[in-house]
Amino acid sequence: MEIEVFELMMQVYQPPPSDMLGNFKLPIFAAAMVMVMGYQFVKQKSPFETGEDVKSCSPDDLQQLLEHLSEDSRSKLLDAPWLLQALQVAEGAVSPASILTSFWRKKLGQEGSTGIPIVKAADLGVISRSAKKFEGKGGHDPWFGPTAFTVFGERWTLDDFLGAGAFGQSYLATHEPTGHRYVMKFLSRDNDRELKFLKQAPFQVFQHPNVITYVGLATHIGRGCESWNPARHIVVMEAIPNGELFDLITAEGAVLTDGTMRRLVHGIINGMAELCKYGVTHRDLKPDNLLIDENGQVVIIDLGCANLVQWLHEDDEGEEVGSPVRIAELKSQGSKFMREQTAAVGTDLYHAPEYGKKMYDSEKADVFTVGILVFLLRQPIPPFHSYFGGLKVITDEGAPAKWWSHKEFQAFAGDEGLKDLINCLWALTPEKRPTFQQLQAAMAGDEDILELYPKLRWLKGPLSGPLEYVREIRARRPNLSLKCTGVVEALALYNRGFESADAAFHAANQSGSGKLSATELTASLSNRNGVITAESVADLMNRYMSKDCQEMTLEQYRVMAKAWEFGGRPIVHDVGKMNSRHFAWSRRQNGSTLEQEIAEFTSQVSKAFTSAGYAVESVSNAVDAKNYENSSAFTVNMGSQLCRLRVSTFTLEEKLIVQSRRLWGSSVEELLMLQQMNNDLVEIWGSRVSPPSSLA
Repeated sequence: MEIEVFELMMQVYQPPPSDMLGNFKLPIFAAAMVMVMGYQFVKQKSPFETGEDVKSCSPDDLQQLLEHLSEDSRSKLLDAPWLLQALQVAEGAVSPASILTSFWRKKLGQEGSTGIPIVKAADLGVISRSAKKFEGKGGHDPWFGPTAFTVFGERWTLDDFLGAGAFGQSYLATHEPTGHRYVMKFLSRDNDRELKFLKQAPFQVFQHPNVITYVGLATHIGRGCESWNPARHIVVMEAIPNGELFDLITAEGAVLTDGTMRRLVHGIINGMAELCKYGVTHRDLKPDNLLIDENGQVVIIDLGCANLVQWLHEDDEGEEVGSPVRIAELKSQGSKFMREQTAAVGTDLYHAPEYGKKMYDSEKADVFTVGILVFLLRQPIPPFHSYFGGLKVITDEGAPAKWWSHKEFQAFAGDEGLKDLINCLWALTPEKRPTFQQLQAAMAGDEDILELYPKLRWLKGPLSGPLEYVREIRARRPNLSLKCTGVVEALALYNRGFESADAAFHAANQSGSGKLSATELTASLSNRNGVITAESVADLMNRYMSKDCQEMTLEQYRVMAKAWEFGGRPIVHDVGKMNSRHFAWSRRQNGSTLEQEIAEFTSQVSKAFTSAGYAVESVSNAVDAKNYENSSAFTVNMGSQLCRLRVSTFTLEEKLIVQSRRLWGSSVEELLMLQQMNNDLVEIWGSRVSPPSSLA
């Protein structure tokens, strides 16, 4: 699951102020929370002794743990609604979004429902809203600025403006009880197409790793509250950190290898097959609507043009709904995805040839579009632009050889298997194209399907290995944020089961080759954290390997093990209700006033980040610390997407406070950034002191 182990532990574990990198100790309360989440983790007898694997936590297990907790800790555990929801699904790995959805259903009295939870205006409350709006993007002016609000009493914040479309705007938001980030899409139309679809769609379809995860809806939010104008509704969904497939396609770099292309294409096909299984077709597939998540997987988003199969449903009397003539016409086409063209949807450059006709098969139209996406992964040029002859060149055999001979398409020269695949998906007659279920079967090497569609054989070819894949996509997108959190903690725990890093290396190196592969290390670390991926392990290993290395040497492993011997470095604590990390120092006894001291302190905090190479930008409208005296705020960025922090400084109880909150990116990078700041400030103000209790 996606709840990060150290994020949980930081809520309850506060190391001594002077012990920035003290030995990691797992408190019983943190162990309880981790197990309640169904997390596979190691319960250690001491910081350097191995223990037994904890696979899950039953209600009886939790009761036994509760007996060992203090009254205050017991109260915190039992009062956390999202933890209680997690207990109900303790036997399976679930995401924070699923837990939040369950909590909303419970508050709405809809437990057991299979539909998306729909929150009303009365369930929301605005705490504070900045008069200054976020900075605009893409020529769009944001409707909102930094805003703090509640949903069912739980605090949320709007942290950044992401972009806008014709009928809505999207913002990055934080659910502060868990610190998890989501995208909130504010819709301006009362009768929005996407809203209507989400109300009708089976919610199970949004649980697939290649389909965007929705949490819920908030409807008619403007009733009785002008703070949300001009928005009418909110769609809440999982935040995907690495931008669009379009960015990967258009970035400069070497041509993607077949193995890496297959990984991406398989993800698209798997996601679309899942949608079709539940009677959903997308109708607006394009690189802009495909994102790359923190595991390097493709995620299908933006179902604003999607539609459900509607002609097979029945009314209360068991009669099929709709015109008998129209139903007969639809059924005669032989596909449950036959659509009557009632409105222009989608994007012209990605339309199938049949688009615009009265009747069309929307699944087969999406299959045609996947052919365009495969083409773009190899050559980022719109294949059916009028310059290249448009769609008029297409036959049931796809595009003719003369068309492929355009000098602009030389990237396909000699790759007949790839051209065969694209031509198969581009068959002019929709009935001659495979379904997504058949494409999945071809990926798995189903010989019956491959005999029926021999041009699909490219799909069953080898995938690039984890390290090769990570390196290839990073070569195009250096600031890609792949998930290392969980990996470094598992690495630290794994190494502590051995007398030395050398012994740990040899135990993981099952081949005995003396060179450790990402697959081998993943297998060893999975015993400590069952949800880490080979890609995230490969990404961590890649930091310590030279570019020409395909496997890790013992010396490289020693360096990596030493760097992460304290796991994710639990240097911060007291995440608390606002998910903010607090650092405190006492004033120096140098005769300066409190105002002078905090001014110097703020300057040094900013300098600590800039001297480490991070970009620092002052913020005048942050809501995080506005209620504290002598407050200042700024954002700190590591690269464009690796990590972004909102850092505030202020005084409280005569102490100098730094408050940090991660807005985006990897928590591993966040901890490295804060480590640099801490080290510089300790040199001037000495050891940290405990933050004021009111910040808990």
